[in-house]
Amino acid sequence: MPHSNSEKHKKRLKKILDRHGKSTGKIGFYDKRATTGYRYAIGKRQQGPHTMAHITKRVALQAAIDAGKDPLLLRGTAAFPRPRVMNKRMRHSFAERGTNWQQETRKQRTAYLKAYLKAWKESSPSNKNQTKRLNALRRGMELNPATVYNIGKGTTSSSQIAGKGENRQKASQDLWKLVNAPSGQIPKMETIDLSGANPHEKHRSKKMVRSIGQLLKGEDLDPDSSDSESDSEVELDDY
Repeated sequence: MPHSNSEKHKKRLKKILDRHGKSTGKIGFYDKRATTGYRYAIGKRQQGPHTMAHITKRVALQAAIDAGKDPLLLRGTAAFPRPRVMNKRMRHSFAERGTNWQQETRKQRTAYLKAYLKAWKESSPSNKNQTKRLNALRRGMELNPATVYNIGKGTTSSSQIAGKGENRQKASQDLWKLVNAPSGQIPKMETIDLSGANPHEKHRSKKMVRSIGQLLKGEDLDPDSSDSESDSEVELDDY
């Protein structure tokens, strides 16, 4: 399949990003905040330290729509991985808590996986309500372990969760850098913070950002896994 990352597409996307960078008010379906995995990890109403700023996702996904790209293509990529893949990553994160992590985190992991499975099901092509599918995509992407770091630790510093001056203009500029980066590469972006992330968290977060870049560029999106196992019966302790 030929890529649509032509000069014509890039010029159109540049105008769209510039417009969103100067805009005020609502942007699109990703505006509303959703619960992240970090909240399930600690059992408190706290979103945790984001890897990619929420405003950047808001701009990115609406810019994709404006450019004629369907955000639901992110379903099954590193931006919204299949439940079986997400469960493995969630388990890997919680395993940081020591030898008794399985017993000690079962309650949190059960609620976390249940919420993720619901978002996955509601984002399915079998759901003919596009608005509900997009809402489920937003919830699922925010629950993705790649969205925040320190899920495993369950603790974070005030400086890590504090705002870092992200805004629409910076988000738009960052996304333009991403669009112009060589395929598969992530440029230095002001609205991405991996300073407190461990190597595994950095790796999966970069894969998430790469998927969003592929959507904006109009490239074929890399699937999150070649595993052919069904996700319908995924269990909490499956590997």
